[in-house]
Amino acid sequence: LYKIIYWWRIINGIAKINKDGNNLIKLIEHTGIGSVPSGVEWFKDGRIFYHDISGNNWDIYSIMSDGSNITKVSTTPYDELLPNVSPSGYRVIFISNQFGGELIYQ
Repeated sequence: LYKIIYWWRIINGIAKINKDGNNLIKLIEHTGIGSVPSGVEWFKDGRIFYHDISGNNWDIYSIMSDGSNITKVSTTPYDELLPNVSPSGYRVIFISNQFGGELIYQ
C-alpha cells in the first residue's frame, strides 16, 4: 500500500511512497511560482484530491493514483482549498471564500 507525501523541498510536488519508505513515485511536478500543490487527500475510488494555485486563485484538482487524468474540480473565481475526504470516502469537503469569509462546502 502507498501513502501520500508532500514535501516541496525534496520533490516540489506530490508523490506516493510505500509505507516502508521505498519506491517513491512522483505524480505531479509543480512548476508554478510561490506555491506548491498541497491539501492532499485519497478518495475511495483511487483519486487523489489536492489544491493548487490557478491564475489568481486556489482551486481543487483530482488526479488518479497512477498520475493520470489531472482534472480541475473547482471552477469558480474564488479560492477553494484544503480538500478533505469524508469518512465514507465518497464526498469531498473544502474551504472557500465565495461569500466573503472562509466557509466549508461539499
